[in-house]
Amino acid sequence: MKEPTTERMRHGFDIAAKVPNRYLLTGTPTLSREMELHTLLRLTRHVY
Repeated sequence: MKEPTTERMRHGFDIAAKVPNRYLLTGTPTLSREMELHTLLRLTRHVY
């Protein structure tokens, strides 16, 4: 779910749009790229 261009991520955004409260849980302690964090924050509506 960290790569914004994949079909899985686009479906994730479609599903997340229907959910009023979103929480972010990740099993990765440190992200390897800044873009990964940005995509996850967009999913939780912290960044647009």
